[in-house]
Amino acid sequence: MSYDLIGPSNAPNSVTTRPADSRSTNGAVVGAADTWFQDCTSPAANDGTKVMAAWLNGIMGQLRNAIRGNGNLLSSSTPVVVENDTDDSMLWKAIQYLFQRNKPKYAQDISNLANTITVTLSPSPAEYTEGMMVIAKINNNSTGGGAVINVNGLGAKTILHSDGSAIGLNDLQRGAIQAFIYDGTNFQLAWSQRQPGAPIYLQTNLDYYVGGSGANDSNDGLADHVTGGHGPWASLQHAQDYIAQFNLNGHSIGVHVADSGGSPYGPLSLAGMSGGGNVNWTGNPTTPGNCQIAGTSKSGISGGYCGQAHTFNGFGVSCSGAYAGDPMIGVHVFGSGTKVQVSNMSYGACPGGHYSAEQGATLVITGAETVTGGCAGSVGGNGAHANVATNGQIQTPAPIPLTITTAVNFAAGWVVASNLGFLQILYSSQSGAGAVTGQRYNVGNGAWISTNGGGANYYPGNVAGVGSNYN
Repeated sequence: MSYDLIGPSNAPNSVTTRPADSRSTNGAVVGAADTWFQDCTSPAANDGTKVMAAWLNGIMGQLRNAIRGNGNLLSSSTPVVVENDTDDSMLWKAIQYLFQRNKPKYAQDISNLANTITVTLSPSPAEYTEGMMVIAKINNNSTGGGAVINVNGLGAKTILHSDGSAIGLNDLQRGAIQAFIYDGTNFQLAWSQRQPGAPIYLQTNLDYYVGGSGANDSNDGLADHVTGGHGPWASLQHAQDYIAQFNLNGHSIGVHVADSGGSPYGPLSLAGMSGGGNVNWTGNPTTPGNCQIAGTSKSGISGGYCGQAHTFNGFGVSCSGAYAGDPMIGVHVFGSGTKVQVSNMSYGACPGGHYSAEQGATLVITGAETVTGGCAGSVGGNGAHANVATNGQIQTPAPIPLTITTAVNFAAGWVVASNLGFLQILYSSQSGAGAVTGQRYNVGNGAWISTNGGGANYYPGNVAGVGSNYN
């Protein structure tokens, strides 16, 4: 060092290299018991403790290390604690700066693995102790399903939220400074960079699972059965509520739904998703009736002003119950900018209708549909198989097969269009169409129905259609 910190300076016999310690007790440099100073019994006596240079050098070494332990300023080679032997507060400043700069607790994460934090603190802790805090600058975003931290090679410890739940997607964020406190078993995430309600921007596609063995909404949704701390959710609505926190950021979320068995899934209300990706809900495309969604006094699948992210493939939908403000439609989309796609769907009895698009919404049908129940009408729904109103649209980009499995009736007709709505449902085949009773179509108030030239008897029903805007 260029500064003689707490040294004897140019005193006689001073040295610049610390001499070896010549003190000994029973042949050892230090003894087994602590020793203390003793005064001489009188000024003339020579029976007090003699202070050797080795002891003074040891004291100076401890003080020097404490004062210099903060190192230099980041901006220059100047020591954090200015070395000045006339400053009696050097040690006090060193202690204060040590806490202010958080050197014993803070380190940069050096791991290159997602869901793993590796840090090296200085000085190195001897063990994990309850209450121990580690502050780290994170090197990798967490991808969900848990995370661990390893401090100075003491061993990996699981990181949990304070409620005991596992670390999820982007709970750890690259570049964020986050804190972890050891609770005696695991580290708990104490500081989270993402503010409550702030979106999580996806960096990759994700897959979640609903239904099946061990399904519970307290699971993490990351496996189709309970295994390795993961498991499926129980309800579609919980899945929607969870994924609503994501900005899709151009990526997709797949929600894989197991067959419902004897207990249908409850109704699903769609949320708007930002970021230009897709949420693909997949049930049983081969036998959609095995994956049932049932609404009681509610629509089965409903989406109002929910954007264009959602697609459905392989679900059976039905509704029942008394009117309680909801039209009880199988798939009900509404609101400008809403666009939902369905494929391979089975429709049971739905008082308000099988599917409807209103108020500028669009429903796109890309795969087969099966009809197993009719639509008697409700206060809020007219009872059509398909209904468009108020600039709503229903379209099939390519003809789809239709299968009707039983005798069914539709209070308002097979297809209804009103108030500038547009409907074009094209079928490649119509199996069981003779079992349908009710009006084939009803179009008015500036709306339009197109069969691509299929003629007045194109749609199922036993009553002639009404309206001129039909071709």
